[in-house]
Amino acid sequence: MIITEVDSLDGLLSVIDEWRGLWLECASAPPFLSPEWLVPWWKSFGGGRLCVLAARDGARLVGLAPLFVYKTKDNERSLAFIGTGISDYLGVLSAPGFETGFAGAVLRCITEESHSWDTCCLEEIREGSPLLDIRPPAGYAASVSLQSTCPVLRLPDSAEAFQRLLSNDFRRKIAKGKRDIEGAGRVDVEEAETEAVPGFISGLFALLCERRGADGAEIERLKAFHTEAARGLSMLGCLSLKRLLFNGEPASVLYTFKRGERLYCYMTAFDERLSRYSPGRYLMARAVEDAIGEGLRVFDLMRGAEAYKYAWSAHDTFNYRLNIVKQI
Repeated sequence: MIITEVDSLDGLLSVIDEWRGLWLECASAPPFLSPEWLVPWWKSFGGGRLCVLAARDGARLVGLAPLFVYKTKDNERSLAFIGTGISDYLGVLSAPGFETGFAGAVLRCITEESHSWDTCCLEEIREGSPLLDIRPPAGYAASVSLQSTCPVLRLPDSAEAFQRLLSNDFRRKIAKGKRDIEGAGRVDVEEAETEAVPGFISGLFALLCERRGADGAEIERLKAFHTEAARGLSMLGCLSLKRLLFNGEPASVLYTFKRGERLYCYMTAFDERLSRYSPGRYLMARAVEDAIGEGLRVFDLMRGAEAYKYAWSAHDTFNYRLNIVKQI
């Protein structure tokens, strides 16, 4: 296995087809490790120096570690994953059979003298990643700490079996919300085709801004990023972007990704003026039913231990932070 470093956007784009092929080969890899997500992230939010590690077995790309070095507020050079901040799961891509070997190679490479950094903080690594078990070379120390709680819902074979997982109270709330909103006006659920992605994303951010308020320039940057990333993932068949219309107007938007047997629930928003109808819950219930109908087995609610997630009968999984320090 030969490791090379990609240190420019042009270099990254030159391997994008191989990168995409590796991501498709890794059936359990989340959308946040695809080039469709990370290249737009770098263009929108990146700064500093790319140092993406690419591993080859002969001519075949078998590993990719999306890393970069940036300057912190304290003027330290920090090594991190591309995608840090708005990506729920990060890590490295490894072809089947190369997982442990590539994880060890990554740690050896980043601790070579040629890689100049003062701090190394690799965030949101999923439990079970070989990166969490590899010891760094002599002269370095590694520590692993719990970072995020990520509730997930194991999906049964049928909508009826799913209903039995819920408490009687929550089941009644879902049914009442459905009756109330459908009795109050016209209700439609739409799913975005690729060409409709920009409109759905704009609707999502319009609802988010109504609820939270935000800096306009930052919202536009986020919207541009998500439009490009969602469009790319849609072209790969991995996007599931739904919106609920109430009397023809957006009442809720649910932004999710499909990968393997898992649905990743990334972001949701609803019109607070319609909160008495719980439009977000209505759309979530529809998404769960659709996922079961498609044979998916995991509804991943991702980072954050918000109370509403456990009402859906979710249980906890965890992400970890890996810090590597130079020993004096």
